[in-house]
Amino acid sequence: MNVETLEVVRVPAWAEFPWLRHGFSTRVGGASTIYSGTLGTGELNLGFTKEDDPESVAANRQTFLCGVGGDAAWETVSLRQVHGTDVKFVAPGETGLRTSDGRAAIEADGLVTGAPGVMLAIQVADCVPVLVADVKRRVVAGFHAGWRGTAAGIVEQGIARMVRELGCDPADMVGAV
Repeated sequence: MNVETLEVVRVPAWAEFPWLRHGFSTRVGGASTIYSGTLGTGELNLGFTKEDDPESVAANRQTFLCGVGGDAAWETVSLRQVHGTDVKFVAPGETGLRTSDGRAAIEADGLVTGAPGVMLAIQVADCVPVLVADVKRRVVAGFHAGWRGTAAGIVEQGIARMVRELGCDPADMVGAV
C-alpha cells in the first residue's frame, strides 16, 4: 500500500464531521502500470477494466480506502453504472454486492447508506460525482451524474428517496460535486 504518495481531494468544510470519510481520487499513488506507458509509474486506477490486473485494482482500492481514513476491513460498495436514475440502498451487513473478482454486481447510478463501516464508491470519467450527507442522521449518498442521469434528475430523485425512506431532512444535508 502506497498511502504516502496518494493524492486525495477533500471538501474542507466536511472536516467538522469526523465520522464522514470522503475523498475524490486522482491517478497518483497506485499499483497499476497499464496506463502509464513506458514511465512504469504506479497509477491509482480504481476501475476494473479488461486492460488492468484485478489484483492491482483491488490493491488500489484498499490504498484509497485507507487514504480517506477508512479501515481496511470496511466494505467498499461500487456499481456497474448505466447512466440512469436507479439508486441502491445498502443495508447494514448487506453482502453479495460484488462478484468474486471484485467487480460490481448491481447496476445503478446512486448509492445510499446509513451503515457504519461501508464506503460508497462512485466512478467517473467525464461524468460528475455528487456526494450528499445527512449530517444529523449520518446517512451518506453518492451519485454518478452523467448528462442523461442529470437530465433525468438522479440527484433530486435520490435525495427524495432519502427523505421518504430514511426520514432525512434536506436542511441537515451537505453536498459536494
